[in-house]
Amino acid sequence: MSESRGTGILRQVPSMAVAARIAFAVAFAVCSTGCADADGESSEADVRRWRESGRYHFEVTRDLDRAIAAFESLTVARPEDPEGLVGLGEALANAPRDWSRAAGLFEAAIAVDSLNVDAHSGLFDAEVRLGDLSAAARAQERFARLRPDHPYPYIEAVRLAWLNDDPPAVERALARLERSFPGDLTVRAWVAEERARIALVGGRLRAADRHFVDALAHASARGDPSEIIERTVDRAWALVWWSADTATAIALVDSVTRVHPMASMPMDDWPFHYLAEFQALAGRPAQAVAILESHADHMDPPPEARPNPWWQAAWGLVALDVGKPDEAVRRFRLWDEGIGCSICALGDLARALEAAGEPDSAAVVWRRFLDTPDPQRIEWDPYYLALARERLSAIYDEAGRTSDALELRNALSRQWAEADADLPGRVTGESGSG
Repeated sequence: MSESRGTGILRQVPSMAVAARIAFAVAFAVCSTGCADADGESSEADVRRWRESGRYHFEVTRDLDRAIAAFESLTVARPEDPEGLVGLGEALANAPRDWSRAAGLFEAAIAVDSLNVDAHSGLFDAEVRLGDLSAAARAQERFARLRPDHPYPYIEAVRLAWLNDDPPAVERALARLERSFPGDLTVRAWVAEERARIALVGGRLRAADRHFVDALAHASARGDPSEIIERTVDRAWALVWWSADTATAIALVDSVTRVHPMASMPMDDWPFHYLAEFQALAGRPAQAVAILESHADHMDPPPEARPNPWWQAAWGLVALDVGKPDEAVRRFRLWDEGIGCSICALGDLARALEAAGEPDSAAVVWRRFLDTPDPQRIEWDPYYLALARERLSAIYDEAGRTSDALELRNALSRQWAEADADLPGRVTGESGSG
């Protein structure tokens, strides 16, 4: 989505608890790095180098240790630089998953620049991952009050309603987002995509496909090749996952990549890992490997120089597809360890653990998926919420935990209460049968 940044700066007096968290976050940075120069001064060249280095290592190499070191130096030299505070917060919220310290840094950035979109969205994500949905709600409400011109606070309202298991509130939030940005094609595509995901969670596959088609139509009208590819893959992924309509899905993806090949787009815009993951899911590991290797030729440093998490995700799906579950487990653990999202890797990791003959470990991961709050749940529940309940109930049955298994099957039956009659794998809470 396009970002329209405000120019005014509003200073707010934070609460005592927030002020303490800000002070701790900034003081920790100072204690971690020390002063840049003996006289406490840093040149503009140093500041520029730290800023560029932090962004490069955070966004390109995924060397988060170096990103954190660069941003810490920047916050020491410029304690009220929003970009330094946000950059350090984002880096800490990733592989270290130091969400508490990250939240303090995002608050510090908001205190300096209350219109900073990245600071507000980072704070919301951190509060959710800390398990404090009340604090996340307060962060979202402030964001909406200060930036009613930006889609993100409205998107956060959708995600918060989803986390609170409040379907009517989800639809109200989506409708509010649509009304607020009626001419924004990316917003319209996103809303259609979310409605597709909600339909998938409920097992309403045909309704989901209609929404996916709408999302692609909006993306096509906007004309961004990367977005067109991603929306196409989203639809194709659902076709493979839920309908087993692999032939149609492959035809869709092949068609769009012929129109928008990798050579026609800036490398940073081409969604290589998503396409590679789809090819693996669709049973075409050779095509997945070709995409990964072609993309690697354009990456500096090479993706294996550091455990780039999305690279690991794609290779993990390839390994799972070719019958190497132990290698898939290794890759998916690297994926999980390298991102701030606390649930994104869990479904595939649990699948790989089961394939590797480790049901007890898989059960721990499935349980973690079900119990962990994350702002990205609405993106992963369409594929893994039902599967987590189904697989964990089966593992519990094998372990003699019949009441726990029945509870999960009943939850799945409620989830699919309005599902398509021909939904694959549908179960009933009473019997657990297909």
